[in-house]
Amino acid sequence: DTVSEYKGVETFGPLPAVLLHDKGSYVIQSLIKVSDKAELEDLFTKYYKPLIIPLSLHPVANYTVQTFLEHVMSRDAADYICSQLVPLFEDLLAESITGVVIGVIKCCHHHGLSSYNFMEVLRDAFHLPEDQTHLLFRCLLSLTTHDILVEKIESYKKPTQSGKPRRDRFEATLTGSLLLQGLFNIGEIGLLEEGICGLSEDHLVYLSCNVQSSHALQAFLTSTAVPATAKHRFIKTAVFVTSKLVITPPGSRIVEAMWSAADSDLKCAIAQVYVAFTLPFHCSRTKLIWDPNVRCFSGTNGTRTKY
Repeated sequence: DTVSEYKGVETFGPLPAVLLHDKGSYVIQSLIKVSDKAELEDLFTKYYKPLIIPLSLHPVANYTVQTFLEHVMSRDAADYICSQLVPLFEDLLAESITGVVIGVIKCCHHHGLSSYNFMEVLRDAFHLPEDQTHLLFRCLLSLTTHDILVEKIESYKKPTQSGKPRRDRFEATLTGSLLLQGLFNIGEIGLLEEGICGLSEDHLVYLSCNVQSSHALQAFLTSTAVPATAKHRFIKTAVFVTSKLVITPPGSRIVEAMWSAADSDLKCAIAQVYVAFTLPFHCSRTKLIWDPNVRCFSGTNGTRTKY
């Protein structure tokens, strides 16, 4: 086979066709995985250094780039690749090549390349104004730019033809969820904290019970790199919808992750709220009744315990 037989390869020059073949690229990925430092350096010098941008944007060859990012041993090579690809985040995300973006972020973290501000790069990629950074989490999850997202949010405020209010639908995509998982797993939360910790109860239930977005929330709660203070902020809202989460498989995983991340006080609140909503709760021994209006347990003597 020749390179010219494959779509878009005119930009690659003298490149082995196997890199661009949907099956042959697996051979290159396997080769990268078993290569030593000298062999990886040779691959980098011949192919990945001069052709890193077209390879990353190619629908097939980008998978070899992802594998190379996972196994590159040279800090200088990693720094060069990242310096070339970080400015291309917007183009890569537009082509749904999220794996390369995640690979770059993980590669920088692994090699201690701290000069890249990923939150700022992603904010610019989604065209977020500085006063709208709280929407970054929503933009990443839905892979929607700021302008389009704002238009959708405004459309939800308009009533339906029957006069009923519309529900603000928090969209979630698989690629957006994978991107957030990659960020949370290495502790890159930055501008995302306000978005995820400021979720309404309605949005929190929807995202926790959604098959795709629930994995992003689970990664946030289980990552050892995410600060406990951020997790506790999230749990303080999520605790009040515990009973709505446990009835679905994705939601039950979120409750389990919440329990593992919670401190003793939050665990007490999770347990009490769950019991209060799932049982006709009126304990004759403690004389406590859950009052959902004020979110506290009221005793017959007028005392209240609030969480």
